Amino acid sequence: IIDVLSDANKFFQYQLLTSNNLELKNFLNKRNLDRKIIKDFEIGYAPKNISIFQYLKDRKHNDYEINSSSLISQNIPEANFFNDRLTFPIKDKDGNVVGFSARIMNSNDSNNVKYLNSYETTVFKKNEILFNYYNCKEIINKTREVYIVEGQFDAIALHKINFKNVVATMGTTLSIKHLNLLKNLKLNLFFDNDEAGKKATLKNLKSILYFKNNLNLNVSFIINNLNKDADEIFNLDNGQTLTKLVNNKLDLSEWLISEFLDKNNFKSLSNDKKINILKSMFEYAYYLDSLMFQMFKSKIISEKYIDENLFTSLENEYLKPNFPSDQNFQVYIKLNNNNSIVFNTSNNYQNYNYDLNNFNIDEISDENIIPNLNFKKKKKKIIFGRGLDIS
Repeated sequence: IIDVLSDANKFFQYQLLTSNNLELKNFLNKRNLDRKIIKDFEIGYAPKNISIFQYLKDRKHNDYEINSSSLISQNIPEANFFNDRLTFPIKDKDGNVVGFSARIMNSNDSNNVKYLNSYETTVFKKNEILFNYYNCKEIINKTREVYIVEGQFDAIALHKINFKNVVATMGTTLSIKHLNLLKNLKLNLFFDNDEAGKKATLKNLKSILYFKNNLNLNVSFIINNLNKDADEIFNLDNGQTLTKLVNNKLDLSEWLISEFLDKNNFKSLSNDKKINILKSMFEYAYYLDSLMFQMFKSKIISEKYIDENLFTSLENEYLKPNFPSDQNFQVYIKLNNNNSIVFNTSNNYQNYNYDLNNFNIDEISDENIIPNLNFKKKKKKIIFGRGLDIS
């Protein structure tokens, strides 16, 4: 399976660098994906009219290996799993390609999910792998910190402004296996400012705090008050605003006050609403070390959010471990394998033999149209899916 996915990664990269698809080229330009970024992240393109099944068969892989690699439809094996999408290889900690994440190029296409990830296989377990970890693990070990973002383009945006110690969760809540990769580090959380991003921050923070002492983790936050993701912020002014955001971090106590009190316009709320907010806030504040907790308490009282007597009363009642208000926290990792996937079961494929034994991305021309390597193309007969095989 590892060999199949390695060949698939070459196939996707080759398709991107040699495609004449105008929508693809426009998307690359819009996203400022230059040749170096494409090479660094091994970005590829999955066409809908070329069968990866046939390519892999021509590479002498057998049906079982191909079927087990999440590259073809489970209903019609000759139908691609990824169609007309940008592809990002997902690597394990040893650098093996174990899956792909693929993005549509038209964000207005409501008929398809924006990101389609490989389903779990014997080599790809979502609760064990972080996007870009293998590429940046040496920098992480050197700097002793890591930036955690949501998606591939967020990671690329930070990479562009020279923050290369960045990993992406790909929509999965951090598990103990993820965090084991990041032990003894400072974790900088940088998620989107929309509702999904805020929920992701809270969920991942619970995981981090729960294992904080065992894994020697420290956490800080990058505050994104713009209604844009990291990639969109980069494109505002070629990264100047994004650099300022990334360099302006809050520690846990500062973030709690900002997130629970300031953003909720706390002082103007009714007493019942105040209590509900404080109840949640104290469950996170439980994990502050003693010195930081005293600073946290002092600021809340000095800023007159609540008085000292009420703070002490709430502290005694709600400062408890393991987030008791969250009924599902003990099983906080729940892997979701039921993605809404729309398969293209069309048989309108062109099938070719590819000679990519000596494929080298550096040999592709800057025009990204004509490769500087030998590429044999031989038209073959249409291969039908098993459901349509009448022979």
